[in-house]
Amino acid sequence: ARADVWLVLSGTSVRAGYYEQCVRAATAAVDDDDVLRRQIDVDCPRTFPHVRAFADGTAQPALARLLRAYAHHDAALKYTQGMNYVAGLLLIYMSEEEAFGVFTTLMREADGDGGGDDGSA
Repeated sequence: ARADVWLVLSGTSVRAGYYEQCVRAATAAVDDDDVLRRQIDVDCPRTFPHVRAFADGTAQPALARLLRAYAHHDAALKYTQGMNYVAGLLLIYMSEEEAFGVFTTLMREADGDGGGDDGSA
């Protein structure tokens, strides 16, 4: 499956439970960062409007959770416009937890130091 290929080629090893931990922490903290919440809420509906899962709104909650979890994971970078497209593409092919793992790996590689804990084993 494509998810397996992404995981192998990116070198991602998903650490069980880390994504859910970040989602819970981000959910609790999102009230403290209203600007971040609003930006993610604005960008999610703009993501791949031609793809059925995004057009009908079923993938948007998963995308918002993933982006908020990443913002918690990498407190220095948090969220910037454009991340929604990379994360959204990953969500088309894999589970939220796998997409989060690959996304954190890609962001770490792009950044050169990775920001927060990468969520991999």
